[in-house]
Amino acid sequence: MFYSKLIKIKNNIHLSQLSLIGGGLALLMLSPSVAAIDCEITNSNEIPVTNFNLHRNMPINHSELILKVSNDFKCEGANINNTYIDFEVIPNISNIPGLPNIYQTNLRGIGIKYEIDNSQYYNNVGCNNQLASHYISNITTTGHSFSCHNTQGTVFATDVFSLVSIVKLDANHEVGRITNLPKFSSNYFVYDKGPASGKTLNNIFETPDFLVIRRNGCTLDSNRLDFNLGKNQQNDFKRIGTTGTPITKQIPLTCDPDTKYFLQVDGVAEPNHPGVMKLTSDPGAATGVGVQLLANGQPVEFGRAKQMGTSAASGNNIKETIDITAQYYQTQNRVTPGPANASATFTMTYQ
Repeated sequence: MFYSKLIKIKNNIHLSQLSLIGGGLALLMLSPSVAAIDCEITNSNEIPVTNFNLHRNMPINHSELILKVSNDFKCEGANINNTYIDFEVIPNISNIPGLPNIYQTNLRGIGIKYEIDNSQYYNNVGCNNQLASHYISNITTTGHSFSCHNTQGTVFATDVFSLVSIVKLDANHEVGRITNLPKFSSNYFVYDKGPASGKTLNNIFETPDFLVIRRNGCTLDSNRLDFNLGKNQQNDFKRIGTTGTPITKQIPLTCDPDTKYFLQVDGVAEPNHPGVMKLTSDPGAATGVGVQLLANGQPVEFGRAKQMGTSAASGNNIKETIDITAQYYQTQNRVTPGPANASATFTMTYQ
């Protein structure tokens, strides 16, 4: 076709002009191959779990890692050796104002955060997400974008590890399924050709279709118990192991569903007497007795957390109680009268 058109050209066209025209055509034909690059991505989740507990006692803005995604990039091009390949990563929704890389979910008070893992950097192929001027100076970054210096030849491969975390934004957050997870795409291009020359990859930082967030833990409705064991007569204690009049009070809890709760009591124990504390060293204090503590009817084991129950599998603000009983307990053959006081601390933990 090229030569048939030349035949029709007037005779006064010189060979030098034809050569110039041909050179121009050849230059236009070569230009596309300089910027030609094709990339593909394979994602895999290293923590493929979709159900997560978020402890109710965690502070606002607490984040908890839930997924680690390996993004395997492979790019090919005839003229991409010793070039910078830029990946502009773009979310389909905006981040929460003032909270970079954190996005609102359909659960009130729960955000989701995406980060590039700087501790496992791209197979050591010279990638960087710090966005210095010699990397991605000509794009608007979202905080997820990165650039790679390719020295591998015409085929370039790298792994980008991204971290996905849930973020507690409100103390009274909702629980349930997160179904509106952000989607990310990437416009990739050779640096010196600019974004206009780029192509698009979808499903960057790919995650499961949904995540289930559960709140885990209990709140103490009262953090202090006081017992007045009254007056006990010396002659009521006949032998070691004799107990005085018991007084029972409750530790009240408000729990999330399916929460295991544990009680630990710490005090100065009387050796060889289960759950019995030594009396405090008050002037003229009684001797031969201690104070025994029972939790749900069983002597406590000082310094050891013991599971006291599990809240119901469903519901909100589930009420649970632990019965704590205090009573005098004879520890020696002879009892002398006097003040008989003792103190202990209790700690609640949850799973």
